[in-house]
Amino acid sequence: MTRKLVGVLTLAIFIAGCSTVSDFFGKPEISFRDVSIDSLDAEGITFSCDYSVSNPYPVGIKIDGLSIDIIFEESIVLHVDTDEGLNLSSGAFNNNSILFKLPYESIVELAGEGRDREVLPFAISGEASFDLSSIPYFSGQDISIPFAKSFDVPVFKPEFSVGNGRIKLPSVREITTALVTGGVNILKAGIVAGQIVLGKNISGDVFDGIDFDVTVEFDLGVNNKGGAPWKFELDKCSINTGVGSLMEMKALGGPVIIESGNSTVRMAAVVNTLEWGDFITGLAGGGVTGSDLVIESRLSFPTLPYEFELPLHIEKDLSLNAFEFDSK
Repeated sequence: MTRKLVGVLTLAIFIAGCSTVSDFFGKPEISFRDVSIDSLDAEGITFSCDYSVSNPYPVGIKIDGLSIDIIFEESIVLHVDTDEGLNLSSGAFNNNSILFKLPYESIVELAGEGRDREVLPFAISGEASFDLSSIPYFSGQDISIPFAKSFDVPVFKPEFSVGNGRIKLPSVREITTALVTGGVNILKAGIVAGQIVLGKNISGDVFDGIDFDVTVEFDLGVNNKGGAPWKFELDKCSINTGVGSLMEMKALGGPVIIESGNSTVRMAAVVNTLEWGDFITGLAGGGVTGSDLVIESRLSFPTLPYEFELPLHIEKDLSLNAFEFDSK
């Protein structure tokens, strides 16, 4: 915009007898198109509030920022200030979005005794501030435009638990045979096999060159602490052993798809001493620490207007030392 055009604009407003630029051209418009779920994580739901803004002026302007309140039952649950710094050219129409997170625990607490409800009615209320300093005569006439939008929040909190952990070993005889085959003296092999089955401390190199399988099993509890109908699909479950190795777990009953309510799934992995010998001796001695359960899954809310198959990544501490040793 040249100085000449700005001068013509200013003169036109004077001639029209308007005291503000908005009286002459109208005001910028902001409209909220949709509120959607952007992502899920271990702590809460991140929403995306998509909006459009238009500039009616023949010069560029700038959005200084948006100030929004997330409201439930007339109480402010969350306040968000964004320093947008978004420049709008003359006559421009721009699409943008605001992200905000609502923790699962807060949602369930707000639901209170009605946590069996599918959704809670929330509202967004706020204002957008526009900088008109590109029009010299009206540089002090920055304006704010209010906006509001209603949306529903699923009453939902995913919870994952691990129970009934077992380390399933071959029989003492089978372990003894594997040790002898690997070059261990038969007398020592029998003693070591007994120690392993009893979960006693054993030497870290006892399985060097020894070949037998061990099964790691546990119950994975998948629960929704809320009333929103969900569809849970397990893509991957693994144990991060704390030494840079991932133990891939498989569901014993096949693919895991939970369409409502809560469920328990038996997970298992078969590992071999040639690769996992140090890990198994660590378990026997109670020395495995820093392990995590890693869950990759997808969630859908079939009765709600949100995207299907939202990715959910969960990592939680796992105490493998609490697993019990079983032998045939």
